Amino acid sequence: MDHARIAALVARTTTAGVSDALRARHPHRHHLTGLVVARPGTVLAGWARTLQFLPTRDDRPGLDFLDLARAAIGDADPAGSVLVVATAGHPDEAVAGSRKLARLEVMGVAGMLADGRIRDLAEVGGFRMGVACRGETPRASGERVSPALADVEVDLGGVRVVPGDLVVADAAGAVVVPAGCAREVLEEAVRIEARDAAEVARVLGG
Repeated sequence: MDHARIAALVARTTTAGVSDALRARHPHRHHLTGLVVARPGTVLAGWARTLQFLPTRDDRPGLDFLDLARAAIGDADPAGSVLVVATAGHPDEAVAGSRKLARLEVMGVAGMLADGRIRDLAEVGGFRMGVACRGETPRASGERVSPALADVEVDLGGVRVVPGDLVVADAAGAVVVPAGCAREVLEEAVRIEARDAAEVARVLGG
């Protein structure tokens, strides 16, 4: 499913609708809450390209965030790609700031979803790309965790993310949809939203 089709379906639903549609197929944990979107009103959607932070070790070479981000995206269309960044259980650690995220902006990625924090939240909110994270921090990363792996399965705050999964995120949280059922889940989510809207209108109308 191409990015234009994803965007068209996502525009007609919410993460709540996507969660309801997915839960009917797969009961495993698929949602992440407690996120902040850098630009209010942003809805982030695209295929997951993963980057894993691990605890920092002095005897292991430091790897560059942007090099790993490029490796994670690989030959995929950046416009349909969401960089999913996992922090190995350190949600208060920074994963990037405006300088690194500006490079992702120039690359043309749809956005970044992280279970850690970012720096320069207000500045990043002016970017075209969407960013959903645990919030802002003034402190740079590196002391506790640092970039380590790209294009691997990751644990994103208790949600298992496989490269190529569909990611949908908004102010309510994020939902991770297996690629194999992405179209069906989004189409069902649209139907759920329409049904719920009709029911609300009926109740309010007496």
